[in-house]
Amino acid sequence: MGTWTCPKCGSHDAYDGSTVVSEYRRGPSIGLENEFGVSMSQPVNDGTEHKLMDVVRCRKCDIILNPDKDYTKSSGEINDEHRAAEIKEFEDKNGCVPVGLGFLIFCFGVGVVRGEDRMFSGIGLGVCIIFLIINNMVENYRFRKKFGDRG
Repeated sequence: MGTWTCPKCGSHDAYDGSTVVSEYRRGPSIGLENEFGVSMSQPVNDGTEHKLMDVVRCRKCDIILNPDKDYTKSSGEINDEHRAAEIKEFEDKNGCVPVGLGFLIFCFGVGVVRGEDRMFSGIGLGVCIIFLIINNMVENYRFRKKFGDRG
């Protein structure tokens, strides 16, 4: 877990708290026009909405800490983020399902054109399933080799 640093007092002691935040909500407007053609709008149902939010506060001076500025990530958190980004990039780059489905559609189309739709679609389906199974096994092997079993 990273550390919080208070910008006011420099303390590293923080706690989770809650606070009420007011939010101004503007309602709909009604348009009015007088006999001279001048129009103006009058807001209706304006109001303030109060929400209870979870925040992190400094234990010494009790100010709200900003997660973007006052939080320093630990090396473990940084490593986890890099690992998650690498895994996502690996998965995005190595997907081959569209190739197998494209081959199935091609075989079905050839079968329909030739009038032998059962044979070519059956062959296409079989080849597509075998291709996807082998592709899945290869991708699992490459994934485990690169990232280990934890992934």
